[in-house]
Amino acid sequence: MVSGILPHAKKRLEYLIKEDEFKAKISKTFQDLETTILMGNLLSHNNMLAEKVSIEEVNRFCESVHNLHNAFLCPNCGHFVGYYHELKIMRCPNTRCDLTLKVTQKRRLRHLFFVATNRF
Repeated sequence: MVSGILPHAKKRLEYLIKEDEFKAKISKTFQDLETTILMGNLLSHNNMLAEKVSIEEVNRFCESVHNLHNAFLCPNCGHFVGYYHELKIMRCPNTRCDLTLKVTQKRRLRHLFFVATNRF
């Protein structure tokens, strides 16, 4: 269940990311998603209660997921930011972009949220 993974991913990223502005952005998007996460579980199964969910609630949930995804896009060029374990950095994969975000060195960094999204 996503609601079980989400708090751990948030905590891990908040610990690893050093840049305050990026950390605050990630934290805010996770908080917004956490307020609507019940919708994700409710809508992902054949559930009769889902029929009673308003379109506004569904839209708010979808927007929260979309915003979390967008939080990991490079602000310079729009590419999805990658995590490079060997270098202990997150950076834009676009060779024409110079965005690099340093992360805290810690063992077992492969358990980041990025692994769960199958993006890296």
